[in-house]
Amino acid sequence: MTTPQDRAEPGFRHLLRVQTKAAHDTAEAVFSRFINDPRAGLAWFLAAQHAAFAALQHGAQTGALLSDLTARLESDLADLGRVPVAVRGVDIDPLAVDYLVLGSRLGTEVLRRRLMAETPPMPIPSYFLACAAPGLWRQHCACLDAIAPDSPRARHLTIDVIAGYELFRRAAGAQPD
Repeated sequence: MTTPQDRAEPGFRHLLRVQTKAAHDTAEAVFSRFINDPRAGLAWFLAAQHAAFAALQHGAQTGALLSDLTARLESDLADLGRVPVAVRGVDIDPLAVDYLVLGSRLGTEVLRRRLMAETPPMPIPSYFLACAAPGLWRQHCACLDAIAPDSPRARHLTIDVIAGYELFRRAAGAQPD
Protein backbone atom coordinates (compact mmCIF):
# COMPACT_ATOMS: atom_id res chain seq x y z
CA MET A 1 0.00 0.00 0.00
CA THR A 2 1.35 3.42 -0.93
CA THR A 3 1.08 6.14 1.69
CA PRO A 4 0.92 9.90 1.00
CA GLN A 5 4.51 10.16 2.31
CA ASP A 6 5.64 7.65 -0.33
CA ARG A 7 4.25 9.86 -3.10
CA ALA A 8 5.65 13.10 -1.71
CA GLU A 9 8.72 14.74 -3.15
CA PRO A 10 11.79 14.15 -1.03
CA GLY A 11 12.35 16.83 1.58
CA PHE A 12 15.40 19.01 1.88
CA ARG A 13 17.06 16.69 4.40
CA HIS A 14 17.10 13.87 1.86
CA LEU A 15 18.32 16.16 -0.91
CA LEU A 16 21.02 17.58 1.37
CA ARG A 17 22.32 14.07 2.02
CA VAL A 18 22.32 13.27 -1.70
CA GLN A 19 23.91 16.57 -2.74
CA THR A 20 26.68 16.35 -0.14
CA LYS A 21 27.38 12.62 -0.49
CA ALA A 22 30.58 13.03 -2.51
CA ALA A 23 32.02 15.48 0.05
CA HIS A 24 30.94 13.19 2.91
CA ASP A 25 32.51 10.15 1.27
CA THR A 26 35.76 12.03 0.60
CA ALA A 27 36.00 13.12 4.24
CA GLU A 28 35.08 9.66 5.49
CA ALA A 29 37.73 8.04 3.28
CA VAL A 30 40.41 10.09 5.02
CA PHE A 31 39.38 8.43 8.29
CA SER A 32 39.63 4.91 6.85
CA ARG A 33 43.06 4.45 8.44
CA PHE A 34 41.40 4.66 11.86
CA ILE A 35 38.49 2.50 10.79
CA ASN A 36 40.89 -0.15 9.44
CA ASP A 37 43.23 -0.08 12.46
CA PRO A 38 41.60 1.55 15.51
CA ARG A 39 44.55 0.87 17.83
CA ALA A 40 47.12 2.52 15.62
CA GLY A 41 44.94 5.45 14.58
CA LEU A 42 43.09 6.32 17.79
CA ALA A 43 45.13 9.35 18.90
CA TRP A 44 45.27 10.69 15.34
CA PHE A 45 41.49 10.26 14.93
CA LEU A 46 40.70 11.98 18.22
CA ALA A 47 43.06 14.86 17.37
CA ALA A 48 41.40 15.30 13.98
CA GLN A 49 37.93 15.30 15.52
CA HIS A 50 39.02 17.86 18.11
CA ALA A 51 40.60 20.13 15.51
CA ALA A 52 37.46 20.05 13.37
CA PHE A 53 35.01 20.59 16.23
CA ALA A 54 37.12 23.39 17.69
CA ALA A 55 37.09 25.12 14.30
CA LEU A 56 33.29 25.08 14.02
CA GLN A 57 31.10 27.88 15.27
CA HIS A 58 28.25 26.83 17.55
CA GLY A 59 25.22 25.27 15.98
CA ALA A 60 21.61 26.28 16.30
CA GLN A 61 20.78 23.36 18.60
CA THR A 62 24.13 21.70 19.33
CA GLY A 63 26.09 24.33 21.25
CA ALA A 64 26.09 22.37 24.52
CA LEU A 65 26.77 19.08 22.73
CA LEU A 66 29.66 20.57 20.77
CA SER A 67 31.17 21.95 24.00
CA ASP A 68 30.79 18.55 25.67
CA LEU A 69 32.40 16.71 22.75
CA THR A 70 35.31 19.15 22.63
CA ALA A 71 35.89 18.77 26.39
CA ARG A 72 35.76 14.97 26.10
CA LEU A 73 38.24 15.05 23.25
CA GLU A 74 40.59 17.32 25.21
CA SER A 75 40.50 14.92 28.15
CA ASP A 76 41.03 11.85 25.96
CA LEU A 77 43.91 13.49 24.13
CA ALA A 78 45.52 14.55 27.42
CA ASP A 79 45.31 10.93 28.58
CA LEU A 80 47.09 9.89 25.39
CA GLY A 81 49.68 12.68 25.63
CA ARG A 82 48.55 14.09 22.29
CA VAL A 83 48.10 17.74 21.35
CA PRO A 84 45.90 18.35 18.30
CA VAL A 85 47.05 20.66 15.53
CA ALA A 86 44.50 23.44 15.11
CA VAL A 87 43.01 24.29 11.73
CA ARG A 88 41.49 27.51 10.48
CA GLY A 89 37.79 27.68 11.27
CA VAL A 90 34.91 28.00 8.90
CA ASP A 91 31.97 30.33 9.36
CA ILE A 92 29.02 28.22 8.29
CA ASP A 93 25.31 28.32 8.98
CA PRO A 94 24.38 27.01 12.46
CA LEU A 95 22.07 24.42 10.86
CA ALA A 96 25.03 23.14 8.84
CA VAL A 97 27.03 22.86 12.07
CA ASP A 98 24.17 20.90 13.62
CA TYR A 99 24.03 18.58 10.62
CA LEU A 100 27.77 17.86 10.89
CA VAL A 101 27.85 17.45 14.67
CA LEU A 102 24.73 15.31 14.93
CA GLY A 103 25.69 13.24 11.91
CA SER A 104 29.11 12.62 13.44
CA ARG A 105 27.43 11.28 16.57
CA LEU A 106 25.64 8.67 14.47
CA GLY A 107 28.92 7.64 12.85
CA THR A 108 30.72 7.62 16.16
CA GLU A 109 28.24 5.08 17.52
CA VAL A 110 29.26 2.69 14.75
CA LEU A 111 32.93 3.32 15.55
CA ARG A 112 32.33 2.77 19.28
CA ARG A 113 30.93 -0.67 18.56
CA ARG A 114 33.99 -1.44 16.45
CA LEU A 115 36.31 -0.39 19.28
CA MET A 116 34.41 -2.59 21.70
CA ALA A 117 34.86 -5.55 19.35
CA GLU A 118 38.66 -5.21 19.25
CA THR A 119 40.65 -8.17 20.53
CA PRO A 120 41.96 -7.73 23.09
CA PRO A 121 39.40 -5.12 24.15
CA MET A 122 40.64 -1.58 24.27
CA PRO A 123 39.59 1.12 26.69
CA ILE A 124 36.87 3.27 25.18
CA PRO A 125 37.71 7.01 25.20
CA SER A 126 35.02 9.23 26.71
CA TYR A 127 34.41 10.84 23.30
CA PHE A 128 32.82 7.59 22.16
CA LEU A 129 30.59 7.46 25.22
CA ALA A 130 28.89 10.83 24.66
CA CYS A 131 25.16 10.84 24.04
CA ALA A 132 24.11 10.20 20.45
CA ALA A 133 21.42 12.90 20.94
CA PRO A 134 18.56 11.19 19.07
CA GLY A 135 16.08 13.84 20.22
CA LEU A 136 18.24 16.62 18.79
CA TRP A 137 18.65 14.65 15.57
CA ARG A 138 14.85 14.36 15.16
CA GLN A 139 14.41 18.09 15.84
CA HIS A 140 17.15 18.88 13.38
CA CYS A 141 15.60 16.68 10.69
CA ALA A 142 12.30 18.52 11.15
CA CYS A 143 14.09 21.87 10.78
CA LEU A 144 15.77 20.73 7.57
CA ASP A 145 12.57 19.34 6.11
CA ALA A 146 10.83 22.66 6.77
CA ILE A 147 13.21 24.30 4.27
CA ALA A 148 12.06 24.44 0.66
CA PRO A 149 14.49 22.26 -1.35
CA ASP A 150 14.76 24.81 -4.16
CA SER A 151 15.22 27.86 -1.90
CA PRO A 152 18.30 30.06 -1.54
CA ARG A 153 18.55 28.83 2.08
CA ALA A 154 18.75 25.22 0.88
CA ARG A 155 21.52 26.11 -1.59
CA HIS A 156 23.42 28.02 1.12
CA LEU A 157 23.14 25.12 3.59
CA THR A 158 24.34 22.64 0.98
CA ILE A 159 27.43 24.74 0.28
CA ASP A 160 28.08 25.10 4.01
CA VAL A 161 27.77 21.38 4.74
CA ILE A 162 30.26 20.67 1.95
CA ALA A 163 32.60 23.25 3.51
CA GLY A 164 32.17 21.47 6.85
CA TYR A 165 33.14 18.11 5.37
CA GLU A 166 36.19 19.79 3.84
CA LEU A 167 37.04 21.13 7.31
CA PHE A 168 37.06 17.58 8.71
CA ARG A 169 39.27 16.47 5.82
CA ARG A 170 41.71 19.34 6.48
CA ALA A 171 41.69 18.64 10.22
CA ALA A 172 42.63 15.01 9.57
CA GLY A 173 45.39 16.05 7.18
CA ALA A 174 46.85 18.49 9.68
CA GLN A 175 47.43 15.83 12.35
CA PRO A 176 50.80 14.08 12.41
CA ASP A 177 50.83 10.28 12.33
